[in-house]
Amino acid sequence: MSIMREFMASGDKMSFIRKQTESLDSLRTSWKILIVDDDEDIHEVTVMALKRVMFESVKLELLSAYSAAEAIEVLLANPDIVVALLDVVMENDAAGLDLVRHIRYEMGNSDIRILLRTGNPGLAPEDSVTQDYDINDYRGKTELTALSLRTMIITALRSYKAISTIRRLNHEIDNTQRELIYTLGEIAEFRSTDTGHHIRTVGEISGLMGRKIGLSIEQAEMLNLAASMHDLGKIAIDDAILNKPGKLTLDEFEVIKTHSAFGHEIFRKSRRPLL
Repeated sequence: MSIMREFMASGDKMSFIRKQTESLDSLRTSWKILIVDDDEDIHEVTVMALKRVMFESVKLELLSAYSAAEAIEVLLANPDIVVALLDVVMENDAAGLDLVRHIRYEMGNSDIRILLRTGNPGLAPEDSVTQDYDINDYRGKTELTALSLRTMIITALRSYKAISTIRRLNHEIDNTQRELIYTLGEIAEFRSTDTGHHIRTVGEISGLMGRKIGLSIEQAEMLNLAASMHDLGKIAIDDAILNKPGKLTLDEFEVIKTHSAFGHEIFRKSRRPLL
């Protein structure tokens, strides 16, 4: 049974989510935290404050970078980094902010929790930075005690864990909906000898055409699935009409035309959120 089917069959959805998350975390050997700062003393103080911290019985693994450029190299080498502690002023006055944009938009990493800390709040006012940059916390270095730093890290780890769980369940939902579409195609194929292969072929051709005109892989996949739904409404048409060897009467033709409305209804229900 797939994870999504287990989830739907579970009487206690929240308990199921907790068990699945605990199962994933049991495989984790560390939580990777990246410290990005051009001040050696900040690295030493941060390591001292966090070296004994554990989150859900898993230790922290602290990685260091002393510039935004070096941080990018570390991130590329360690895609499983979950939290980044970033300084603002390094190679230049906005190096940390530029790094935030690079992580979110160039690297496409929306999961990592970014915690900004600065010794120069005048160069990066909190109100404008939190509005303009996709960060998860903002602190001045002078206000961060060892205790508040540990609290900030634990909060960020909890947030990362929640996001990972939601993303995994969404992936299972997408897989279940894809299975539903192709299962319906097999049903349609059973009832109409030419429909099933036609459904899959139209979907694949539509996806390929989407890529040719510049759609992303994700958009082309969605087009593939949507196009695959176009004839599924035929499963609601009577066999006598659907497989009639001769020409349809006007009334029968009106009935056969309703398959598109049935197909739309199937598509609408298959895309209904399952949580």
